[in-house]
Amino acid sequence: MSNFRGSTFIRTFLAVMNAGDTRTALMIAEKRWGAHSPTALVLKAAVAAGNTFDPLWAGNLAEADGAQMEFLEVVRPMTIVGRLAHLRRVPVRVPVAANSAGTVAYWVVEGKAKPVTSAAFDRKRLSATKVVGLAVISEEMGRFGDSAELTLRDDIATAISLATDAAFIDPANTGVIDERPAAVTADAITIPSSGGSAENIRADIEAAIAAFGGNLTTAAWVTHPRAAVSIGLRLSAAGLANDLGALGGTLAGLPVLTSEAVPYDSTGTLLVLVDAGSVLYAEEGIRLDRSNQASVAMSDSPDDGPVTAVSLFQTNSIGLLVERVINWEVGRANGVVVITGVSYTG
Repeated sequence: MSNFRGSTFIRTFLAVMNAGDTRTALMIAEKRWGAHSPTALVLKAAVAAGNTFDPLWAGNLAEADGAQMEFLEVVRPMTIVGRLAHLRRVPVRVPVAANSAGTVAYWVVEGKAKPVTSAAFDRKRLSATKVVGLAVISEEMGRFGDSAELTLRDDIATAISLATDAAFIDPANTGVIDERPAAVTADAITIPSSGGSAENIRADIEAAIAAFGGNLTTAAWVTHPRAAVSIGLRLSAAGLANDLGALGGTLAGLPVLTSEAVPYDSTGTLLVLVDAGSVLYAEEGIRLDRSNQASVAMSDSPDDGPVTAVSLFQTNSIGLLVERVINWEVGRANGVVVITGVSYTG
């Protein structure tokens, strides 16, 4: 199979997973993908540096970092934060000044004293919080089938993107200090939806914009794909031109991003107006670890009570642990407004 997006990251991991050490992994990569393949170059650099290939990737090797960035280019378009333009990107663990109230400039008569530009700043520091995915695959799947490479890439990318989106947009996520950032909607202004007609949709949008304290030129809507479809159909039925669908579009001139991670139940879903320019956003690389010796508690809430543990060795399985360092914080009051109970179907 030819190279595909994220192939270097996945193939390097597969080579190490099947070898156990860097030199053997290099031999596998050269035989499988060629001596001059990107995968082989990553492993050659690790061998040259005397790296025994820490299972959480190869330190700060530029080639390994490039492979991580390549894989993140697969993950980013699948996430809300990856598609939000105008996010304020900041370093992890580094204090930054967040403008919480906007800056004001003045006109000055020649010769007069110049007013001090007013602004309100909060000092912020985004810690290295991690979104983690744990998956169990068969050893047979890890032994180099071409289709297995794509399946593994897509499974890892989907798991990380859904976990990231849910944490970013679900108001139920109020965050845990130094463990998980709160959703941007957690403390946002909420407006109950007024109903399903085109006029009610318009009223909801006007109410959200009136309550919005962010910058509309850097803002976007976020909602569930079903809500985007419903809004588009309602507006079309009322004779109003629109391009809304499951993949998004525009609403009131602002981009609409859709995600399956937006909460959706019998009461409806959310339509979120967020000023991306007021959101501080930090991320580092993505890492993979593996084991075929551990026992895995087969539960998405292992701390809540007794669960069944599966031996990876006994079941010929491999446990994959995926970690992505990522954090965010809304830096301006009223920079996010949430319309709740959105169900424009009746």
